[in-house]
Amino acid sequence: MQSLVRLVPSKQDYPRLGIWTFCIAWLIGNVALIVGFNGGQGKVPAMCAFVIACLTWWAGFRLGGTKSRVGNLVGFFALSIWILNFLGAMVLYFRYYIADVFFWVSASALLVLITTFGLSKGSNTSFPAA
Repeated sequence: MQSLVRLVPSKQDYPRLGIWTFCIAWLIGNVALIVGFNGGQGKVPAMCAFVIACLTWWAGFRLGGTKSRVGNLVGFFALSIWILNFLGAMVLYFRYYIADVFFWVSASALLVLITTFGLSKGSNTSFPAA
């Protein structure tokens, strides 16, 4: 019975679990963006994987991953890398990606994630003034 108790995390472990969830979401999202932007037959699975990555990021946020400096860093680093991928695609290959379904579905999922993060009650993270 004690071994089962060790498998279930306590509330004190939620921020650390949230950080690892951010890392998993970051990896899934990066792989999905690489596969989706490089074309080929894997666009639909890449779309689904990116939506799953966004949901995983949200789960990490809800677990309390942003309650520590490391959690803030990992969570916002993942979002910034994803945003840079989209901006790079728009700047470098605008004519190709403007008609790409993967681009628009993934960008919509990312926009919904950022909007729900901004509107959530738990997003009271403060940034240092410059």
